[in-house]
Amino acid sequence: MIENIRKYTGLMIVVLVLLFIGLVFLGDTAANVAVGKPVASIDGKKYSEKDFRRMALNPLEISDRIGDPRNPFGSMLPDEARKLATRYVGNIIEGNPFLGTRTGLLRYMNITLQGDEPHLFLANRIAVQKAGLDYGATPGPVEIEEFIEGVLFAAPDGNFDQAAYSEFLDEKIGSLGIGTRGFNEYVRDLLTAQNLAKLVSGAVSIDRAAARQIFSNQEQKISAQQVTLESTDYEGEQNPTEEEIKAYWEENQEKYNTDERRKISYVFIEPDWDAVLLKAENDKKAAETARKAQEDQAKKAEEAAAKANKDAAEKAKTTEKPAPTETPVEVPAPTEAPVEIPTEGAEGDIGAQGDPAPKPDQEVPIPALPPVDITEIPAPVVKSEPQPAPVVKPVAPIIEKSAKDKLSPQQKKAAVDGLNKTATDFFNPLVDLSGATYDELAAEQGHKVIFTDFFAQSDPPKGLDLDALDSPIGKLSDIAFAIDAEAKDDQLISEPYNTSDGWFIGRLDEVEASRPLTYEEAKVKATVDLKKKLARDKLKVEAEATHAKLVAALGEKKSFAEATKDSELKVQELKELAIQASSFGQPNVPPAFDAGRYTNPGTIAEIKYLPNDENPERALIIFVEKREITVDDAFNDKLEQFIKSQNNGLRLATFQNWLKDRYTENEAEYMGSTEER
Repeated sequence: MIENIRKYTGLMIVVLVLLFIGLVFLGDTAANVAVGKPVASIDGKKYSEKDFRRMALNPLEISDRIGDPRNPFGSMLPDEARKLATRYVGNIIEGNPFLGTRTGLLRYMNITLQGDEPHLFLANRIAVQKAGLDYGATPGPVEIEEFIEGVLFAAPDGNFDQAAYSEFLDEKIGSLGIGTRGFNEYVRDLLTAQNLAKLVSGAVSIDRAAARQIFSNQEQKISAQQVTLESTDYEGEQNPTEEEIKAYWEENQEKYNTDERRKISYVFIEPDWDAVLLKAENDKKAAETARKAQEDQAKKAEEAAAKANKDAAEKAKTTEKPAPTETPVEVPAPTEAPVEIPTEGAEGDIGAQGDPAPKPDQEVPIPALPPVDITEIPAPVVKSEPQPAPVVKPVAPIIEKSAKDKLSPQQKKAAVDGLNKTATDFFNPLVDLSGATYDELAAEQGHKVIFTDFFAQSDPPKGLDLDALDSPIGKLSDIAFAIDAEAKDDQLISEPYNTSDGWFIGRLDEVEASRPLTYEEAKVKATVDLKKKLARDKLKVEAEATHAKLVAALGEKKSFAEATKDSELKVQELKELAIQASSFGQPNVPPAFDAGRYTNPGTIAEIKYLPNDENPERALIIFVEKREITVDDAFNDKLEQFIKSQNNGLRLATFQNWLKDRYTENEAEYMGSTEER
């Protein structure tokens, strides 16, 4: 047998090499026959629900979880970390506080791969992995490690924060099933995309003259006068008939439906708060004991040092020569002056008109008072008035705090984070085809299954009104409605979500579909909606008539003040309207500024309807008095930043168009995920 094996040693090596190549370059092709219905097909390969979660949905949560839940955007990256990040994403992070944080940076890099749409993110990751190898744009392990340690987990002093990195892997993304390898692959693909974007976009840039014109328009300041009309002013005038209300309901029946309701069961894994409190108190006592021991030790050391200093000083005194003695000089004690005692007959305080003062044993005569008839003195009248009853203030009952309430937010968070593995141990067998059922596994692991009645998303039962942390999904009740109504098997199980009180893992049990409301059920709401619509229609008519009247008055050489003087129009003076900078998100553009930004001074802008032309609730009529811009060094500096920003946006759009071509080229097809909305 051994001889036969030796004969084919070369063939076996070839087979092993081919197997190695297949594992490295073909990934999980061996698992290409996905269990269950595939949700996507890219370049001929089918991707299951589990693949979709692993490569798209779960990685897209990393940017939120990498920050502090109490400060979603996190602190600013250290200077060296920002410089290193600039090597990949360019100067787009300059002057942008949002992109200068770990969360903001990863969100931007996700957007490069269209992370706002998970199915595109998956297809683009596959395209980037392939193109990265073709164009040599894939970073090596050293670069990936440098970006993770030097940017994403750089401490304030610029060094690698190993503790924060370990906590992130174990506690913040442990429930996502990503792990160190999955996280490194995610970072690798993001960096590859940035490298490819530079290659694809090349020297694409915006025309400087056009950029200056756009920027100047944004930097101008506008002084104007505004007339405002409100739709609410016309609602009271509306009195639709029964026939009109019914006709409106028939035309808009899709708006009037009952809420979809759902039943779920869930496991809520909560810490033993009594044990957590006991441990916290013991830790506090231990810390206090250690502090006291340290203070006692320091005090003893201080006393020993003081004694040593005193002994040294005494020893120094005994070795010194005695100083020469001096002859004492006797000083006589001072004599006190005799005290004179007044004699008999001397004038004093008691005697009057020079009478002699009484002797110490002499009685002083008291003159007799005339007799008084007490019967003539009326007795005092005592009024008896009713006294108000004393006010007894109610004493608030003393409510003993629970163990959970006695803990600090930091202590509660640490206790919940400590149950990450418990939640993962319950969740993983439910989705890894082990055959374990929800109820059996809960009983086996000692978890209580809670069953709800039917509830609407807007009216969650107690316990499901908690916020899901580290996730944009909202409340636990929203998680129940994020599961597809047609889901099957493990698709009915939610991901683990942590709250301030514990971990939630839910299962969709039953769906009560929404149904159309009858006319009688919808009549009240339909009446209100119709009145609002009629009021908005009236607003448009009045706004157009007012606008035409004011434009005509200006054509007659009247001033705007004269044109509005005799009317009941609400006129507001607006001085130096400008676009307001925003630290996060889009800049704040005042509606009046937006209406008048292209209007010639001395004329009236087109009517600005808010929130939009289709459903106007307010109408703004803007008379532009002047538009001006100050060009100085600050203007030129900001112009250069604007051109850089526009170029970055143009290059991003170019790269995403390139990705769109790859999507078509790879014959990517998306069939839908149960987790995605």
